[in-house]
Amino acid sequence: MFSKQKLKSEAGKLRKSIIALWLALFIFFTGINTRGKTFVYFSLRSSNAVKIYELSNGKLLLSDSITVTGGPASMVQHPSKKYLYIAQREAKTISTYRFDRKTGRPSCIQTINAIENPVYLSCDKTGKYLFTAYYAAGKIALYKIEKDGKLNSLPLQVESGFKTPHCILINNSNKFVFVADKDGDKISQYKFDSFWGKLIPGNPFELNTPKGTCPRHLTFSNNGRLVYFVNEVGNSVTLFELGKSGLLKSLQTISTLPDSINVSSKTADIHLTPDNKFLYASNRGHNSIVSYSVNKLTGELKFIETIPTEKNPRSFAVDPSGNYLIAAGESSDHATYYKINKRSGKLTPAETIYLGKQPSWVEIINVN
Repeated sequence: MFSKQKLKSEAGKLRKSIIALWLALFIFFTGINTRGKTFVYFSLRSSNAVKIYELSNGKLLLSDSITVTGGPASMVQHPSKKYLYIAQREAKTISTYRFDRKTGRPSCIQTINAIENPVYLSCDKTGKYLFTAYYAAGKIALYKIEKDGKLNSLPLQVESGFKTPHCILINNSNKFVFVADKDGDKISQYKFDSFWGKLIPGNPFELNTPKGTCPRHLTFSNNGRLVYFVNEVGNSVTLFELGKSGLLKSLQTISTLPDSINVSSKTADIHLTPDNKFLYASNRGHNSIVSYSVNKLTGELKFIETIPTEKNPRSFAVDPSGNYLIAAGESSDHATYYKINKRSGKLTPAETIYLGKQPSWVEIINVN
């Protein structure tokens, strides 16, 4: 027989467990962020501005707006979340901003001349280097990041011979770098020496894609074994296996458009959810976001649906909690954000907001 005191103790434990479970379910289904503040940055190329919103309790709340001259476009956060780098395409410059973790407001601390018109920026995993791609010039360049977040004004390395490199990104292990050469219909494969800051061509250096594929952007799986490329003209996503030597092997190509769709369209962006259960890509022309489920063993994709979005969705992002997808329409001047169903991967529109002229990039920073 249990004593009254024992029963009271067990009842108290049960009550605490029920409350904890209720809170966990409430947070899961409402998407409340318990990991600090989440700020969303939109670069507005023709408005010469960057707008900052706070994503709070499922709402995008305008926090600030700053002037960034010269056509701000691609942005990337430093791994430390202390700095934000912004490419100014018309000015052919790159600016470094120090990030205020309380308000989300970035303050410019440096602007350097880029070698050409920068279309894409990305950091290595150590935060010591910035990779840059120059679409029209057919070049890529590597810059040293100093301890104060500023860039060395002279690049460590410049590589040419590309046709239209649209993206440059390093893998999870910080050992391999890939360049999507869109009109070259190829992917360039590099090894990266992070001690000396040097890109070393792989062997083979170039992986040719089928004519008219036009690889544009890419993303890596959490386990580091898989790479997904979105193909601009091919209107498709290709899954590659990343070998231990840093070379890619094609495994699957799947359309970004529904069957029997006859519309002029080109893809733009691609992202996985943080748990890697779902992958999304954007279609410009069809003006939609396509959703796929990801096989947890093979990484292969299965089509879920396409959902209408803003006109010319050049850029979108998934927030670090995996609860929301935020898409910007380069030709609509608006953004729509969606609630992600974590079981099905389907998107439900939450709200559409006006941004300004020519939204070109969405960057999300979560701070604790």
